Amino acid sequence: MKKATLALIIGSILSSVMSFANAATVIDAPNNYDPVFTSGESSLLENTALTVFQHDSAINNLQAQTDAEVSARTTLGNQVDGNKQAIANLGSTTKNALINNAAENEEQNKALNVLNGQIQVTGTQVEGNKQAIANLGSTTKTALINNATENEEQNKALNVLNGQIQMTGAYAKSRTDAAIANAENNKAALAKTNQAVAAHSAELANHESRIDALEANTGAGNSFARLKNQVDDNRQRASAGIAGVAAMANIPQVTQGATFSVGAGAGTTDGESALAVGFSARATENTVIKASVSNDSQQNFVVGAGAAYQW
Repeated sequence: MKKATLALIIGSILSSVMSFANAATVIDAPNNYDPVFTSGESSLLENTALTVFQHDSAINNLQAQTDAEVSARTTLGNQVDGNKQAIANLGSTTKNALINNAAENEEQNKALNVLNGQIQVTGTQVEGNKQAIANLGSTTKTALINNATENEEQNKALNVLNGQIQMTGAYAKSRTDAAIANAENNKAALAKTNQAVAAHSAELANHESRIDALEANTGAGNSFARLKNQVDDNRQRASAGIAGVAAMANIPQVTQGATFSVGAGAGTTDGESALAVGFSARATENTVIKASVSNDSQQNFVVGAGAAYQW
């Protein structure tokens, strides 16, 4: 292809030179000028023209071959693209077919597993039915045996009852005699109880008269009243004191990181109440002292103090 291109260029240059030479001759020569060439020039022109013709023919043939090759390449490229698309389509179709086949196989496996499970369940149910039938037969047999045993026991009970009915007359007479004897014994015991009650009543009346006489002579009634009042007063004072102690115990103590603390507390119990104030201090790192005082509703004061050493 490079040689044909070179020949084409050379031919074009020679053709241009000849055309220029002929044009110059025509311009310089008169209208009736007839150029005369030597034999060498004529031969050179003929060879040049033949070479140009051959090169032009070769160029045309080469162009035709080039066009054919381009067309073939285009056709081949189209075929390659078509094959690529066909291969891609085939791959996609094959992939979809494989996926569908795998899904179908999975569904079939699931169906087989379900079927196997149903078969196993059916087998289990059959065995259960066999066992239920066997149990039913055993239960029926046991019920018949129990029924026969129960009938036998009922017959025995009827026989015993008949014997007891026959013995009822004598038994009733014996029980009546025993009841009469028990009634006589109870009557005698009741008489003794009444006598004891009467004796106790007389003794109680004697004690009451003696107590009345004692109270009249010594004024014991007033003494009992004073004793009761004293007990009630002591109870109130004790409850008030407990309230005071409770108030003192509920005063918060100095906490870690502090040196001195002042607080108050309150307490109440059994209708009595108290208020308390107190302080606590950290004397050293390991020593705490505390003191408090309370006043209750009975106007009693309670004072307390304490110290603690910790390690």
